[in-house]
Amino acid sequence: MENKTPSLIENTIVFLVTILIMAVALEGFLVFQNKDGKNYDVEMWKYSRSLKTISPNKDLGHEHKPGFTARLQNVDIRINNLGMRGGEPNLKADTKIIMLGSSITLGWGVSEELIYPSILKQSLQARTNRSIEVFNAGVGNYNTFREVESFFLKYKTLNPDIIVLNYFVNDAEILPAPKSNWLLENSQLAVLLWSRLEQIKTKFGVQESFEEHYKNIYQNDFEGWILTKKSFAKLGKYANDRNIPVVVAMIPDIHNLKNYPFGFIHKKIKKLSEDNGFEFVDLYDSFKNIEKPEEIWAMTGDPHPNAKGHQLIANQLLPVLSKYAI
Repeated sequence: MENKTPSLIENTIVFLVTILIMAVALEGFLVFQNKDGKNYDVEMWKYSRSLKTISPNKDLGHEHKPGFTARLQNVDIRINNLGMRGGEPNLKADTKIIMLGSSITLGWGVSEELIYPSILKQSLQARTNRSIEVFNAGVGNYNTFREVESFFLKYKTLNPDIIVLNYFVNDAEILPAPKSNWLLENSQLAVLLWSRLEQIKTKFGVQESFEEHYKNIYQNDFEGWILTKKSFAKLGKYANDRNIPVVVAMIPDIHNLKNYPFGFIHKKIKKLSEDNGFEFVDLYDSFKNIEKPEEIWAMTGDPHPNAKGHQLIANQLLPVLSKYAI
């Protein structure tokens, strides 16, 4: 009997089926391997899937799902009915403070009772003998524009007595509206491949380095910086008309603290804060003497502040907020 040589179509089908089987097997292996909660990219992916949803307002892009809870990076994160981290707040507290910010303010990788909004609430109550509520409006992957817009769209009706705008060095970035991508939404393998590709592009100069990137986004004609200045002005008008103090907490990047490359950003935000009548607090002062930044990272590969870093932030903000919480 004559052997029949497989056709090109048959060979292609076998090849594709083999690739599919290998991809499914690798996906299963990654799901099992990453059950320990120690892969930063995977945990952030889980955060997006479990606690975020597309916002009906395009300026926000996404927002938290009210009433949802998830265990991420071995820490429980609960979202209350206001879409904020924590339990249900005391809306009738003597002093209400709202914390606008991104994932550092949210307290990524740190237990709820150890993040600086929680520490400040307890410390201020003990110091002032008043009921204090600190609304934690931190949302991962927000910039200043989104933070300020979320305040006006969702939270100004809380009538806070103090507003804290937590500013990170990348907060002048333009954040694109979220797009649906089935692979990235459902596959750890796709997420990890995409992350490694981004790292390779930066390493070999296809993308800007962090320092080059930040220098570019703080150019006077960069759209994100223009939006940031407009957001400061919008918040400033609201607060000044109502005699509400605004504190800008400048959070440093904690990759390299000894030869810190982003001092120019701190200077720009300090001037912008002063121009709008805000009190500026440079949190680099609390971190600059740390010899090994990795010791205050949430975990290996994740330069969010850990519990020690949150305590340092709380220590520096406490005397500032105490002036207004009396």
